[in-house]
Parts: sequence; structure tokens; C-alpha cells
Amino acid sequence: MIDQSTSLWDRGLLAMLGCSLAGHAVVLGVQLITGHWSISVPAKKPLRLIYESRTTGAQREEVPPLPRVPSAALGQGVEAGGFGSGASGLLTQIRVGSGAGGAAEALGSAESRNAWSGAIDLTNLTVAARGNPVLYSYFAAIREHIQRTADERAWLPHKAEASGTVYIGFVIHRNGAADAADVVAERSVASSLLQSIALRIVKASSPFPPFPPSAQEPSKLLVVPLEFISTDSN
Repeated sequence: MIDQSTSLWDRGLLAMLGCSLAGHAVVLGVQLITGHWSISVPAKKPLRLIYESRTTGAQREEVPPLPRVPSAALGQGVEAGGFGSGASGLLTQIRVGSGAGGAAEALGSAESRNAWSGAIDLTNLTVAARGNPVLYSYFAAIREHIQRTADERAWLPHKAEASGTVYIGFVIHRNGAADAADVVAERSVASSLLQSIALRIVKASSPFPPFPPSAQEPSKLLVVPLEFISTDSN
């Protein structure tokens, strides 16, 4: 009697398992036929790059200087851009460093009496940028833009011999357009020829690169030095 009951129980269990498997098979078949088959995969969150915005004052000041240009005409410790040569042998450069910086300090009182007293002086990029690496790069791009214009042609008349630094002030707008360019006479060499050429170079350099997105003001007042060095090209 016990064996018969056990046999019936086993048969019933097998029948239930068979029905369950058959039901799963039917459901699987319907999903395959209707195209509703899907495998649930845990959704992956997108990768986000988080940039650390906090920097110390020392880190902000560690901005690499512009490349040095070796030249016997420049004193030690002076950083400068490239040279633009002409048929007369006169080399033109945009210069920054201790030499031009000292001249700017010496003429500071005279400069304060003219319209360019509040301008940003691009003689020293680190001082002009005030530790802001974005502004440093932008001001460097402006200077290099003017330097390329100076290198494009011989700006001085044939056999002209003159040397000195001319400071040009101008207004640059957000889109890079520049206007109101003029000679900062109190700081410039007293040569009408060099002043005229420096002014033409800056005007010919416009438009400049537009402001970086972080710069909110509509325009900037800038002063840039152009140094003319007369050397014998022979």
C-alpha cells in the first residue's frame, strides 16, 4: 500500500514538472515569434570626467614663459618673440622681459596722465594675466599675431636705420576686432618713422582671435610694445 502511494506521488510530481516545463516552453515560443524577447542587463551609468577647479596661488603662477630667442642684441634674461627682417637689415620684434619692464616702470608716472593709464600692458604676460592661465594664453596669442604681421614684409624704407621701442595702445572687442589704435607717446621712442610703422603693424594685425568664453567684458584696453633693433644684415 505504501509503495503504491509513493508511486502515485512520484507520478503526480513528474506531471507537475512536465506541465511547468511545457508552460515555459509555450511562453518562450510566443516571445520568439512576436519578437518580444529581451535580456535584462543592468544599465551602466555614463562615465563623467570631473575636473578639479581648485588651484593654489603657487600653481596658478607657474605658467611656462614664451621661448627665448638668442640674440647678441638682447641682454640676458630678456624674453622675446621672433624677428621680422627687411631689406634694410632692421630687425623688428615684440619684446617682453626685464628690459622692457624696467622702462615701463620708469615711465609709469607719465603714462598715468594719458588715456592708456588703465590699459593692460602686454610687456610682461605673467603680470598682465594676473595668474590666469587662460588670459596668459590669450594675451600670448595676441602678441604672436602681431609678430606674424611684423614678419610678413619689410616695413622700413630701404637704408633706414633706427632703433627703439614703440608702445601701441588699442581697444580689442569680444569678436577680436580692434580699433582706436594709437601711439603711447610718453613711453615710446621719439621717432615719427618708427611710431608710424608700429601703428601700421598693429592695425594690419586686426582682427585678432576672439575672447575666450571665460572673459565676460565686452572689450579690453591693451598696450603692446614693438621694439625695433637695427643690425647689419651683411
